[in-house]
Amino acid sequence: MTERAQTLEPETKSSWLRDFAIQFFGILTGSQMTPDTPGMFLSRGKANHEKGKYEKAVADFTGAIRLQPDSAVAFLNRAESYQKLDRLDLALADAEEAVRLDPNFALARRERGYIHFLLNNLEAAMTDSNEAIRLNPDDPVAFNNRGAIHQKNDDFPSAIADFDAALKLDPENATALNNRGWSYHRLGNLAAAIADFDEAVRLMPGEAVAFFNRGCAYADNGQPDRAVASFTEALHLKPDFEAAHQRRKEAMQSLKSGV
Repeated sequence: MTERAQTLEPETKSSWLRDFAIQFFGILTGSQMTPDTPGMFLSRGKANHEKGKYEKAVADFTGAIRLQPDSAVAFLNRAESYQKLDRLDLALADAEEAVRLDPNFALARRERGYIHFLLNNLEAAMTDSNEAIRLNPDDPVAFNNRGAIHQKNDDFPSAIADFDAALKLDPENATALNNRGWSYHRLGNLAAAIADFDEAVRLMPGEAVAFFNRGCAYADNGQPDRAVASFTEALHLKPDFEAAHQRRKEAMQSLKSGV
């Protein structure tokens, strides 16, 4: 995935709830005890995953699989944690098993498609995304992911159609706004691109990529002052963002030269 087409999934639970879940299951199981049901492992694994403790989540989901080897949910959850750890071969293997165990599991199809996308297996990614949408046409993330595949194939009108569908289902889907903005940019519709990036940075003010994308649109729209401001914000959030350093330098040169 490029830095201009991220398919981040927004947080769905507050941090205090994640902390409580981890503390609760830790206290309940105790240092000398091991959860003895798949549900206990799954619950603790989900809490650890949402906390960003992906290695611990993998261990918990492995425990659930050991106790219930036919659990498509456990394989899907472990695939998601492996994906976060960038262990994509293992993630794909688990997603494959989740789909094998439950061919109509829309989330498993969606996850497998996303992993294929990350591996640049775009044909397989499209097949899974289409099936995920067929199984659950009310999933905005599935539409966003399929839009990202179209975007990577340089089919920007089709990408925009999918991002539109995602936003119809979830009007505050900042990732879809960011991605649609980039497709508009590539089609030369800079006003629409900037409008989407403005809304994206409002909804996810901690995401450097959205500020970077807006800076690119401003620069190409002949607004180097606003471009510099957006690139500076991207670098504040991600100091090692090399592309933002380069584009800010170019925008500052345009300001000095009056171009």
